[in-house]
Amino acid sequence: MAKISPLLTVIDAGRWAAERRLGRLVLLTHATFLEAGFLAAGADEENSVRLPTQVGRTASALPLRYTAPQLLHRPDAATVALRVRAHGRNLVFYVCVKFGNLWLDTYWICLDALAAARLLTGGLDGTARALVRDARLAALWSALTDGLCRRVLVDLCAKNGVAVDPDPSFVSLPCDL
Repeated sequence: MAKISPLLTVIDAGRWAAERRLGRLVLLTHATFLEAGFLAAGADEENSVRLPTQVGRTASALPLRYTAPQLLHRPDAATVALRVRAHGRNLVFYVCVKFGNLWLDTYWICLDALAAARLLTGGLDGTARALVRDARLAALWSALTDGLCRRVLVDLCAKNGVAVDPDPSFVSLPCDL
């Protein structure tokens, strides 16, 4: 049985085609959070982390808040919020960790927005297949997954004294292994 691309689990082909390139990059990042092991968490209005509608139709509607499933049983479960800031042609993806009402840790990764957007110009199926076939897109996926999302998940669970997985070393390995 072929493995379904994580990108195909977050959007359909019609919405992908209608999405702007920056929105596609945000959707790709959203898929990396889910693939890394996070769950999408609802955002309350006071702490809403939403993108402007100019980013893209679907991407601007994402809550961009995540939690580790290992922490769901706790009433004060930590959440992380994804924020995107433009700096020239670069996009900086910030992940802020929140415990209760305090923002404690911040992680970030800087991407060349123009180079990344060029990789996401194709259709959804082609892009999903390219995640493993195209070295540049695979490197972008790996940078987001391994360089940001998994690092945040492992640190978040470690600081809360819970294992990431029954075999925590497995989650910290790159996807392509």
